[in-house]
Amino acid sequence: MDPLVELAVAAAAWFLLHAAVAGTSLRARLIARFGELGYRVAFSLYSIALLVILIRAYGAAPCAPLWTPPRALRSLPIAVMPLAFVLLAGAFLTPNPGAVGAERALERADVARGVMRITRHPFLWGVALWAGVHLIVNGTLAAVLFFGSMLLTALVGTRDIDRKRSRQYPEAWARYTAVTSNVPFAAVLSRRNRIVLREMLAPIVAGLLLTALLLLFHARLFRVSPLP
Repeated sequence: MDPLVELAVAAAAWFLLHAAVAGTSLRARLIARFGELGYRVAFSLYSIALLVILIRAYGAAPCAPLWTPPRALRSLPIAVMPLAFVLLAGAFLTPNPGAVGAERALERADVARGVMRITRHPFLWGVALWAGVHLIVNGTLAAVLFFGSMLLTALVGTRDIDRKRSRQYPEAWARYTAVTSNVPFAAVLSRRNRIVLREMLAPIVAGLLLTALLLLFHARLFRVSPLP
């Protein structure tokens, strides 16, 4: 199969798997039939398989430019990726009631802390920022398919989690959303929350370390220098 066609099919399948299965009532029907564990194992295996296909097809796809990014934007990943990595690290280092199996974090009085003060979906927004800046600076059809599918899946995922959690835990989730935001920094800018740096020390250190490793090994791993 032509790599570009394979990439398009895999990108569509990736989005549909997460938006049409994980984010709809079909998920509940599959869990009822196969059990929670069976569903999670199958979903994870399908996701891994599609991700492998996506990466392979993207690497083999021809460079078909759709636009040429302005020179001023070529440094955008360097500016954005530290925040993306802080969010990604914080999603695992901070109790996150939006994560699978971590719903009991809603019982904590200080649940809206650390990176959750920035966004209640730190992992998905970390992925969205990574995908968005790479889509912009690459400007190819392959990048639109690869990074675009990741970006769209992450953004739709934030909406789906909000909808699912509000249905499962209406009162607790309403209290949580009253002091947090989906869009990064929206709750802080509206003065419903504030940044507390001491709560974010571990995510910041981890995020900066990941950024340094990326700068060091990006060209070797992906054959493209992250520096403009």
